Amino acid sequence: MQLHRTTGKPDWIVVPPGSHNLWQRLAVRTHGIGTPSNAVTLVGFVLVLIGLQQMLNQHFLLGTVLLVTGRLCDILDGWLAELTGTKSPLGELLDAAIDKIVTILTVVIFIAAHVAPALVLIALATPHILIVIIVLGWRNHRAAFHPSLVGKLSMAGVWLSLIIYALDHAFRLPAAALTVTQVIVVASSAAGFYAATLYARGRD
Repeated sequence: MQLHRTTGKPDWIVVPPGSHNLWQRLAVRTHGIGTPSNAVTLVGFVLVLIGLQQMLNQHFLLGTVLLVTGRLCDILDGWLAELTGTKSPLGELLDAAIDKIVTILTVVIFIAAHVAPALVLIALATPHILIVIIVLGWRNHRAAFHPSLVGKLSMAGVWLSLIIYALDHAFRLPAAALTVTQVIVVASSAAGFYAATLYARGRD
């Protein structure tokens, strides 16, 4: 799993200017903003927003397709950053921030559109809201955090659960699929709270 983690410095800083590849030169000229991974992160964000709008309009199949495509961008962006040598603290922050924003937005929209039980959605979102609060608190002390593996696994469980609920709304999945989803919800929430305790102790 690509965590889109950095060493605290952009990749291109440790490469002699004469050895920069095309993407690293672009990153230098745009102060780290113009990278392939940042572009993919933003495209994924827009796709999720459009997908959520479709959910509100009761177009559940199209909305689900857009959500899945948007979230696949979250996997692709880290891979692209690694491939092009353009990982940076800015890209890492953008990736993590959008990850949390779209998750919370999706939970809110799913509650409004009655896509999944509200209590289930709250259980999925609560640990990640807590993580945001903890990380923001530590940042006031100038502490730096990176996405953790357990946090990423929890987030993967969140999105797998959300997508299954969306598919159930579109196709009426067998009851066994929702039973499995409930197990994923419990495991994801537990992993999320564990990740929160790690952050609270100043670890990632």
